Amino acid sequence: MAITYISDVVTPSLAKLEAHIHGLSERDDDPASIFGIEPARELHRATSLGYALALQSLWEKQLRTYLEGCTRDLKLDPQVIATIEKATWKRLDSLFERFRGVPLTAFEEYARLNLLQLLGNVCRHGGGASLNRLANEHPDLWAQEEQATAVPPPPGPLIEPARTVGTLQISLALLTSLAAAIDSFWAETEYIYCESIERKADSLEARLVDERRKRAGRGRPWDPPA
Repeated sequence: MAITYISDVVTPSLAKLEAHIHGLSERDDDPASIFGIEPARELHRATSLGYALALQSLWEKQLRTYLEGCTRDLKLDPQVIATIEKATWKRLDSLFERFRGVPLTAFEEYARLNLLQLLGNVCRHGGGASLNRLANEHPDLWAQEEQATAVPPPPGPLIEPARTVGTLQISLALLTSLAAAIDSFWAETEYIYCESIERKADSLEARLVDERRKRAGRGRPWDPPA
């Protein structure tokens, strides 16, 4: 679903906005068109932030729904579902480990999923602790903005450009990478579940034999040794 969202919604939408910006910059017949470039760039930036938030919301809803399903499969106290509905990202990690035997941090995709979660908080709530953390851990998300607005520095101490939500740069490449992380995470989760089935159908076992061969030696806790 995340990959489809990127290919069918995000990519064509951002491409259209970028074409519009390019068209304004090429309007030699209308000098006034230059005044529309910055508003168009702001629209592109705001749209990208909105897509980042939508992608994070999609991922978080999927994860919470999955964990709720685990409580039913494991026949746990229904009250656990209420806990899942209000759980923080850190708490969701511990619940996943409780239900599936491995923490979210064991997944290669965790770094990107953690970034997605942080981005979602920033896009949803604006400034604050999440924005400060994002700026400290991912200053590259502002690099394009700082480079684009670079001017010769004035005499005296250098002042670092403000890293705000309004200057945050969310590229299509980043959104695509985050969507791929979601897709890959669920593929890994499905593999873990299939391996946990005690009595496997012959068709499933045959599929897993091929899958184990591909995974051998990759180093994940659930992968077979080389």
